[in-house]
Order: sequence, then structure tokens, then C-alpha cells
Amino acid sequence: MKFTAGLVTKLIAALQQKLNNFSFYEAFSTGNDELYLVFTSLQKAKTFFSIRMLWKANRCFLFFSDEIVQKPTPHYHFFHELNGMSIIRIFQHPGNRSFQVDFDSNFQLVYKLYDGLTNVLLLQNAKLLYHFRKKISSDYNFSMTQLVNEKQPDTTDVFKEIPAIFSWINESNRAFLSNFTFEEQKRKLLAYYQSEQKKAVGYLLKKEQALIHLKSAMSWEEIGHLLMANMHLIPSGVSEFELIDFYRNQPITIKLKKDLSARQNAEVYYRKAKNKKNEEHLLHEQISKVQSKMEQVVHNLRLTEQAQTLRELNSLRPADSGKISDKSERFKQFQYKGFSILVGKNAVNNDELTFRYSHKNDMWLHARDVSGSHVIIRFRKGITFPMPVIEFAASLAAYYSKAKGSSLVPVVYCERKFVRKPKGSAPGEVLHQHAEIILAKPIK
Repeated sequence: MKFTAGLVTKLIAALQQKLNNFSFYEAFSTGNDELYLVFTSLQKAKTFFSIRMLWKANRCFLFFSDEIVQKPTPHYHFFHELNGMSIIRIFQHPGNRSFQVDFDSNFQLVYKLYDGLTNVLLLQNAKLLYHFRKKISSDYNFSMTQLVNEKQPDTTDVFKEIPAIFSWINESNRAFLSNFTFEEQKRKLLAYYQSEQKKAVGYLLKKEQALIHLKSAMSWEEIGHLLMANMHLIPSGVSEFELIDFYRNQPITIKLKKDLSARQNAEVYYRKAKNKKNEEHLLHEQISKVQSKMEQVVHNLRLTEQAQTLRELNSLRPADSGKISDKSERFKQFQYKGFSILVGKNAVNNDELTFRYSHKNDMWLHARDVSGSHVIIRFRKGITFPMPVIEFAASLAAYYSKAKGSSLVPVVYCERKFVRKPKGSAPGEVLHQHAEIILAKPIK
């Protein structure tokens, strides 16, 4: 809700009625964007009235309640100088979007309701002691003369039932915030799926180009056939030899290993041909997988654009897109010989662990040549990673991999700074350098 001087006039009238014979009880905050001010009756025991101030969308929202506020953990207290002090008067600064509450001992609370510049300031004898929102730099030199120069607006349209303004403001603010939350969540979800679509297109293009290159290259199997057909012509100890490619009826120079015979060189090319078929099969699988993912992303993007409620948005939210403040909940966590070890839960989570939540000097581990979790050992300043800790982390990397059923699993490990993510690569795919290999027994 946007406050005007006229609306503040109506609010002051309601507060004057409501807080008659009340005193200041406490003020606390859960962070920089929220402040609770609680008052209690001097005549009726356990009667409270609270004003909650919430800063969001570059505005301030007020909420009023007659219920005692349950303080969350953690919380921080403010304006403790006022605790137990009686309210002497409440009044609006003439024609302004601000008002003042006077207390005993000549203390004053000044409320400025200036949208993004809204603040609460504590004064004594009209001199500033401190203010709640430290980011409002102009309030460090606050002066009352800043508040009294606006023209008094027309305020004849006053509520017939003054207390009704509290519920009206509450409902208006809830409606605005609900719509704002919906629009904000929709914007973020659209951005997420647009980003996923862009990454999928880039990854698909990369794999399709790799497949085209693989198919366009001369067949290793054909070279093997050429060598076998011309064994009698090829001398030993040469690194290359020119033959007639009878598939294309043109000369071809074939690279050879000098220490191998023509037959053995042919066998090398046959093995390469087998690996090439496996690589081609893998590329087809990857392309099919990313095409299916892209279809789902495009489908979810269209549904997000059409969504009208938060419930619809929540049903489209990916399981791993929610923000989790506690890193230990985000990843599997272990302690061994004084070292913290974190284990990723899935491909996307692996990328988060390796590239968002690790330090360049951490130790990174992964089961070699199979899908599995990234594992991070937190470095300790001045302490070299002990081999027993690396062996334990390697066992975790082996267990949380597709090779967990093996008796021993090769695990690569290196400092995190030697791990990088190629542009356009799939979630969890990385490249590493200067890695060493350890054989580890999978253990949980």
C-alpha cells in the first residue's frame, strides 16, 4: 500500500484511540526487512497491540494485530530504552507522511512512511539517537525540519468507524503482497526454464556437431582392413605408410606405431573402431536424453506462462530449485579425523557443490569414468590433507557412484582449483587436471 499524508491522518486517528493508556512493551526484528513494535495496556493486563513493518518491493507494509507476537529464532531487540514507558501522545507531522509517538523522559519515536525510504527513528529531546534501517543514509543527519514543510492535504474522507482502518490496511497489504509474490515467483520460474532451454539447446548443438564430426571421419575399421589387405607391402619400423584407399580409389597416408607389426597396427585400429561405435552410441543416447529434457522444459515454460495461481507455479517448480540456507541440508555431510566432507546428491547438486559451495583449495574427488557424486574435503589452513582422509572420502565417492557394486573402484582426486566446467556441458559434467588416482572400496 502506498501511504499518503491523508491516509496517515486517518491512521493517526485510529492509533490515538487504540493506544490510549498504552505503554511500550518491546521492539524486535528478524532481519533488516522486518520490525515488530509491541505495546501493552496500562489498564488491562495481557492486552497487546502490535505494529509489524515489512519492507518489500521497495515499499513498506504495515500490519496490525491485537495478538501477542510469537518471536521467531533468531531475533534482535531494538529501542530497549522505551521498555515500560507510557505513551504521552501520538500526532502527525503537519501534512506529512510521517508521525510521532512521544514517551516519558522526552523520548520520541518518529515513523517516516516514505515508500523505499520508510524508517523508524528514536530521538530524545528531538536529537537522533539511532534509526532502524541503517541503509537510509540520509537519516544519519535527520532533522525534524525535513518533515514539516508539506502542504496539508484534504482529509475529509475519513473512515466512519476509525478502527476499521487497521483491518482495511491489513487486507490491502496482504492482497498486494500475494499478487507481488505470485508475479515475482512467476518471473523467477520463467527465467529458470528459459535458462534451462538455452542450456539444453547449446548442449544439443554441441553433441550433434560431435556426432557429425565422428561420422564424417574415415572409419577406423576401414583403415584396419586396408592394413590387413596390404600387410606384405608394409615394412617394419615405420611411423606412416602410403596406401591406395580402395574404398575411395585415392592415396591415403596411414599413421603407424613403429614398434608394432602391420597386423598389430591393424588390431589397434580395430579397437579404435570399437571405441568409436561406443562413442557414437553414447552420443545418440545423450542427444535423445537432452531432446526429451528440452521437450519437458518447453512444456513447463508454456504452463508457467499460463499459470494464474501460486499453487500452479508450485506444481511446476523443479525439486532442486528451492533455496536452502543450510549447506549441510543441501549436501550429504560427513566428519572424519577433524575434516568436513560434503557429497553431492545428483548432477545439478554436484555442480552446486563444486562450483558454488567449495573453496579452490578444497580436495575434489569423483569415481573415474562412471556417473556418481562429487565429493569435497574442506581444506584446513596450514594442514596437508592426510592420506587416511583422502582414502575415506574416496570410499564415499566409490559408494555414491554407479560402480558401488565393485570390490574396488578407481577414484580421481585433485584440488578443486583444477576442476572446471566446459561451456554447454550437461549438469555434473566437468574436466579436471593434475589428478591422481586411488583405488577405493565402496563404503557408506
